[in-house]
Amino acid sequence: MGGPGGPFHHLIATQSRHCSSSIGHEKGSVSIYQGQAALIGYPCTLAPIGADEGHSQQESVRSDLYTVLMIEAIIFDFDGTLVDSRESLLGFYEELFDAFAAPQPAWRTPTVEKTVQGRSVPELLECFVADEALRERMWEHVCGLDYVGLTVGFQLEPFVLECLADLRPEYPLALATNRTHEMREIVRHFKLDDYLDAVLTANQVEKPKPSPDLLFEAAARLEKRPSHVLYIGDTALDQEAAERAGMPFLLYDRLRQAELHGLDHSPQLTDFRRLRPMLKALG
Repeated sequence: MGGPGGPFHHLIATQSRHCSSSIGHEKGSVSIYQGQAALIGYPCTLAPIGADEGHSQQESVRSDLYTVLMIEAIIFDFDGTLVDSRESLLGFYEELFDAFAAPQPAWRTPTVEKTVQGRSVPELLECFVADEALRERMWEHVCGLDYVGLTVGFQLEPFVLECLADLRPEYPLALATNRTHEMREIVRHFKLDDYLDAVLTANQVEKPKPSPDLLFEAAARLEKRPSHVLYIGDTALDQEAAERAGMPFLLYDRLRQAELHGLDHSPQLTDFRRLRPMLKALG
């Protein structure tokens, strides 16, 4: 079996919890052999890939350990994955709370940042604003804002468009985010609609991430089984949603802050130029 540095080691650990004793049942099981992986049943997903000593442990692969399951589609998170929105979001919340004289959390502390990451505005207001009437006024204000104007400080992550253009001919692509109705304008603004087959937002499902609802719906739109779809995100919420959906998860971590957010054992991608080689190794 591949060592703990293999790029999908954490995935195998989490999948094996679900699949170790289910042969003949819906979830199946994974059997690992030296030099190959045998997949039995569904929806177990990937076999481990060992680390190549000559490359980064998280992003390298070996040809002697491989998976028999093909990744057939890819779903991306938005904030922190396709775009760097951290400073803009924190600044936005500071101004919002100041405008309504709401007590300000310590936005730039690890604990608060971890709470902010991946959450929709209503969820975040519920976390930090105790007064329900005030929460409603703040949300009503947010709904009336120019969303494209709020993206001024957003930056596409390096090589995102090149990566999407490279993947698009071979893989159906989707976006699944806890943002809501503003995403249509934002996607157009960044010209991501040229590459995406589906855009799923929290207001389109019953529950946002970490519920698996968004990922189930995205996989259905792409007409793929969840276990055949790779989800790429940057937070613990993304990881939990993927695990609950039975979907392989890849952590995007350009700034290498996985340990800070308790995700240091997740399979990691730090450069979108490495995604294609990783996918090729899985096939």
